[in-house]
Amino acid sequence: MPFKHPFGPASVILVVGFIVGVGLRLSIDDAAERDLANFVRSGLHGSGIAFAAWIVQGSFAAKAHSSVGAALRRMTLLAEVLVRSLVMTVVIVIVGLSLQIALYAESLQLHWLTVHWFKTTLPWIVAIGLTVSLMVGVVTETVRLIGGPLLASIVLGTYHRPVREQLIVMFLDLADSTPLAEKLGELRVHDLITRVFFDIDEPINDHGGSVLSYVGDEVIVTWPVTDDPARNARCLVCFFAIENKISSLSTEYQEEFKTKPLFAEESAYVASIIDSEMSNREELSQFSASGLINRVKSILRKAGVKLAAGGIDLSYNQDKIGMFESHWCAHLWLILPDSNRSLWEPALRKVNPPSESVPRPIKIMKWDGRDEALAYALKTTFKRRVSVHQQKSSSVVPQRNTSEQDLRVAELIPLYQYLDSVGLHARVFLLGARPTMTDHGCSIVKLDL
Repeated sequence: MPFKHPFGPASVILVVGFIVGVGLRLSIDDAAERDLANFVRSGLHGSGIAFAAWIVQGSFAAKAHSSVGAALRRMTLLAEVLVRSLVMTVVIVIVGLSLQIALYAESLQLHWLTVHWFKTTLPWIVAIGLTVSLMVGVVTETVRLIGGPLLASIVLGTYHRPVREQLIVMFLDLADSTPLAEKLGELRVHDLITRVFFDIDEPINDHGGSVLSYVGDEVIVTWPVTDDPARNARCLVCFFAIENKISSLSTEYQEEFKTKPLFAEESAYVASIIDSEMSNREELSQFSASGLINRVKSILRKAGVKLAAGGIDLSYNQDKIGMFESHWCAHLWLILPDSNRSLWEPALRKVNPPSESVPRPIKIMKWDGRDEALAYALKTTFKRRVSVHQQKSSSVVPQRNTSEQDLRVAELIPLYQYLDSVGLHARVFLLGARPTMTDHGCSIVKLDL
């Protein structure tokens, strides 16, 4: 929404409007009127009009879920653009005339405000305002429908030139659309799909995605492949942001459609899993990364989890007083939606019971939406976790705390040998996603949701 981060866009709009106002003064007015005072007035005039237009656009976006927004969405695209343009034209003309009176009242004494001016100049102002409003409306709707990068490609003439691109592609479709059509009817389910596409447009844009196309109840979103893992992970972050967006609107969907999109979940969580059967090994070579991943995948699939992503982190665990033998430990870190948590959490806890060496094998926390959580499990810096015991006066049982220390050479050598033998791909956990190799060897993460 335009008002989500108001200061940045508003300042840009004001500066651009000021420059346009000064430019018009420089190119249209007589040389005698080109003094500093008039340049400042023209700049302020332009800033005021540009800011008013931006406010109108923001108001339409802010009322997207109101009865006015719903009425606009039911119109044809041409009618919607025309209505928006007429409203913006009225605002531009009113603001423009008000600023004209305020900025030039002293210098011109309002002598210009005559019947002749209303018959000749005002129609030109209205025509220019309507033209500008139509252009803004067309560009805004086009960007919303096809995305900014595609529009720029068409304008620059590169759209019809074959270009090999490396893209991350995400396919999002509305689950169980056929039963929904039977329940709601063809027209109402079409309204539902249109509403969903409209609502998910904001998180897609916020996370740098571009809509490639709409196919029935499916939207195809793309991101360029970069050398920055965090930027490449935006597709996964976007998926959870979409879920949170739809979930926040679930009450409105229930009131309007008596249902809500099936991929709308309550939230996303980070789960840390230490598999008691596969993780704790004195020798790292005895550990099977694929065994841990496959066991957890099987549990999540049985619980109905459709998407999860993460990887395996390794540490060397030691206890100061020898309450357990020193060993290697594998943590499987996952980001997954909260759907069916009542099924997958008990199943994970059942097969991974607490022990002396691992008192909390399962940890689940609310994901804060930061990209770093996706990259944490695949970090290249590993630690030794040392348990220390402290006796507190208020407790009979000593309290155990864990501190992190650097690995010793005797631990680094087998660790790097193991990582080299299994490869990076062995540490990656993908459920509901698969890597696809391009002709150049670069992977494209394709989500089948």
